[in-house]
Amino acid sequence: MRDRLLFTASRFLWPIHNVVLLLAIGILLGERALADYTYALAVCAPLYFLASFSLPIYMRTQGKRGFFRIELAWLRVLSAAATIPLVGAVSLITPSTQANVFVALWVLKLGDIVFDSVPVYFSARTSDKHRGAKLFLLDGLRVLLAQAALWSCLLFLQKGIVVLLLGVGSINLVVSTCILLAVPSWFGSHIGLARFLAILRRLVRRATPMTISGALLAFLISLPRLLSEPHLTDPERAVFGLAQTIGSGVALLFNGIWLYEFHRIQDSFRAGQLRRLLSINLLLTLIFLSLLIGTSIAMLVAQPTLFSLMHISAPATLLFPVLIVLLGLQHCISVHRDTLKLASHEWTEVRILVASLGAATVVHFGVVYLAGASWPWSVAAMCLVAALVQVLLSYVALSERLRARPRA
Repeated sequence: MRDRLLFTASRFLWPIHNVVLLLAIGILLGERALADYTYALAVCAPLYFLASFSLPIYMRTQGKRGFFRIELAWLRVLSAAATIPLVGAVSLITPSTQANVFVALWVLKLGDIVFDSVPVYFSARTSDKHRGAKLFLLDGLRVLLAQAALWSCLLFLQKGIVVLLLGVGSINLVVSTCILLAVPSWFGSHIGLARFLAILRRLVRRATPMTISGALLAFLISLPRLLSEPHLTDPERAVFGLAQTIGSGVALLFNGIWLYEFHRIQDSFRAGQLRRLLSINLLLTLIFLSLLIGTSIAMLVAQPTLFSLMHISAPATLLFPVLIVLLGLQHCISVHRDTLKLASHEWTEVRILVASLGAATVVHFGVVYLAGASWPWSVAAMCLVAALVQVLLSYVALSERLRARPRA
């Protein structure tokens, strides 16, 4: 139990860092910087999943008890580095403040992409009774160095949000790369070009649908912000972004719980115990929903102080905690949809997300332009409809798999 708690707590360390970063931007750089930063987060999200190319999920489903080929490590490093000139082109095409914030934020995200494979390695090492403690120490080191970079940039450089994100992002990228190459049990004495290309082909074939589904999910999660942006004032932009960031932070904590229990989900599926698998998913969903509601209640109490500290001029209302719950729903029901990957139904997941995107978009335009309702009602309708569509269609697909399994 102690190691399980440490494993879960390690997944909460980086969200705490992100919250501190968010608070620092709001307190020291102002409401407009906070709004631009959170909007850049929404824009970055789909690209983040495209760049990650679902390598962590590929490693978790293909690895043999936590042992992976060295080519996978370098594939991760090289694929992350290849995105830098592509993202840098954005600032050349659109030389604006928001474009510069987007590019600087992407440097920060690159470190997250590189580090994401490390928790997967520890989650697969089920024989290691201290995997939670080891991951906690590594994640703690990463957070401490990132915090040092954060406060050094704020207190000594004082050059604004772009320099701040570049400074923290550079440290995160270097530390994450060193941990990735040094800690996991990569086997293979050297990188073979033929083997590297073979793994790349296998990854492309296996991970393409997962990558598309990840990007679609990120776009679906960002869709309420992207569609609502023209209707928001700067205070509302700051509140919206703050709520979405907090919801995503809770999702990272839940991801730690999910990773620790993933071997039970995987074993249940391999044994054909799909009803047990669904019960595990339901329990995980209820745990995440409890975390999400508990966080929103805490924010309801804390929001006057929080808004005052971050110089957000919006009034303290129920909108902020309700937004946290609504924007976190897509993470809450993800376990049901992710199970389709084990059933080799990745393209089914893609179709489900496309249907959810279509339904959410139609609902938005119906609520805003036909019903004439304000943007909070549109966001509520979009999130609820998208979550309902995903759960229903995922259960239909898994039920078909359940009926087909005995005949296989």
